[in-house]
Amino acid sequence: MAEAVAEARLRMWALLKDEVATLTMAHEQELAQLHAALAAQQQAHAEAAQHMQRDLELAAADADQANAQEKQRLQSLVEATGRRAAERDKEHQRVAAQQAEMAAKQQEAAVRAAQAQVREEAAAEIQNLQQRLAAAEAKCSAVGAAHSALHDQMVELKGNIRVVCRLRPPASGRGANTVALTRSSAYEVNLSNKSSAATFAFDQVLGPRSTQEHAFAAVAPLVKSALDGRNVCLLAYGQTGSGKTHTLLGDIPAGKFSGELPEGAGVLPRTVAALFEQKAYNSSSSSGGNVAVYLSILEVYNEAVRDLLVDPDPAKGPPKVDLRVTSAGGVTVPNAMELEVPDAATTLEILAIAQENRATAATDVNTHSSRSHLVVTLRLQTTTPDEDNSGVAVTTQSKLQVVDLAGCERVKASHVAGAQLVEATAINKSLSALGDVVGALVGKATTAASQGLSSSAAAATNSFIPYRNSKLTLLLQDALQPHGKAKVVLFVTAAVELNHWNESLAALTFASRCRAVDLYSGNGNGSSGSSSAAASHKAAAGAAANAAELAAAEKKIAELSAQLRRLNA
Repeated sequence: MAEAVAEARLRMWALLKDEVATLTMAHEQELAQLHAALAAQQQAHAEAAQHMQRDLELAAADADQANAQEKQRLQSLVEATGRRAAERDKEHQRVAAQQAEMAAKQQEAAVRAAQAQVREEAAAEIQNLQQRLAAAEAKCSAVGAAHSALHDQMVELKGNIRVVCRLRPPASGRGANTVALTRSSAYEVNLSNKSSAATFAFDQVLGPRSTQEHAFAAVAPLVKSALDGRNVCLLAYGQTGSGKTHTLLGDIPAGKFSGELPEGAGVLPRTVAALFEQKAYNSSSSSGGNVAVYLSILEVYNEAVRDLLVDPDPAKGPPKVDLRVTSAGGVTVPNAMELEVPDAATTLEILAIAQENRATAATDVNTHSSRSHLVVTLRLQTTTPDEDNSGVAVTTQSKLQVVDLAGCERVKASHVAGAQLVEATAINKSLSALGDVVGALVGKATTAASQGLSSSAAAATNSFIPYRNSKLTLLLQDALQPHGKAKVVLFVTAAVELNHWNESLAALTFASRCRAVDLYSGNGNGSSGSSSAAASHKAAAGAAANAAELAAAEKKIAELSAQLRRLNA
């Protein structure tokens, strides 16, 4: 029975197994069908998606094309609108340009009318001013000539060499605490020590605080005298280190002169600047002439005359030149170099170079002592048109000399030796010779005055004047010639310290003797001198008034000319 049960179980298990297999197969078939249906559905979906994508792409392309067409249409509209706006702007500009052109033509016509009126008024005013200027210029020229004549007459009546005394301020280490020389007035100085005192009178006294401008002002009128045809000579005398070279030369602007001199410029640079300024004014004046200026620069060194315009020999120094006395009693230097100088800048540059060639040395008294006498000559040749229409121009010649004398010195004080001792001996000898000439001139004038001689008789006196005793005095013969009509000014410089008492006394005494020299006829008539001085001051006042009128007229003409130039522009 058990076997039957087992067999029954086996049969049941087989049946179940078959049923499970059948069910499994059915399920697998159903699953396969589901998979096939799913695949078919997915394929359908994919195809639908592809169709949709194609539709979307086509729609997008159609939209882009439509947008591009619309954009192109809008761009065309914008361009058309811009063209129309540009055409309108161009039309507006054309209309505005036409209006501006019309306005400019109207304004130009008005300006031309105004310019024509201004030109007529300015031309009439200029013509009137030119007539006034010509009249004032003629009057000024006449007054200037009268003033020059009266000034010359005053100098001739006075007859003396004009002397200007300048005091050097105390210097440290030179007895600065003890002052022996003082300026008591504009015309006197007092020299005193414990045992004695002396007063010296001069034409002008410049105190220790005086400036270079003050020194030049004392001789400024002589610049015009030189241009008027008179010989002028300016000298500086004094002990070494007393300020002679500073007064006459000072600071010479070399290569940088632009019309304004430095404060330290001396009498010579200021004279050069004033000379060329006056020369330019004379050339522009209708009554003025053409002035040619020639420069020569010499030095007297150890009784030899040397040319400082020629490059010096390194061993021998500047070349020597010769002095010759003419039949008329004048002195010439035939082999000296003479340069025509066109302006002040060129002249000052040459002066600075020549000053470097001058002999100098250091002594116990002066660290930069001049060891020679410097003679600067400006020869003026003036050519003026003829006044009587004869066709022949008139040429006059004059000389303006500036002489910086080497300082007199005591060998015991300067402690020089060797070559410098020879130089000091030559300097003192030539200055002594100058003193002899001055003494002879004073004696000649005193003899003529004591004998009551007339000017012609005084000129004919046989008093010997020793010009030939020194190259210096021979070179200055033209300036120191009796009745030579040269205007001479002597600057005497002196140190104020007590330890320079002897040198100051000698210098002031020499200057006083020079002041007594009579270079002219000199009748000694004080009333005539006073009346001439009054007339000269009156003429000077008239000349100043006319000069002011001339300056105002020239300024007005310049303003009107500038206005015309602006209008024409």
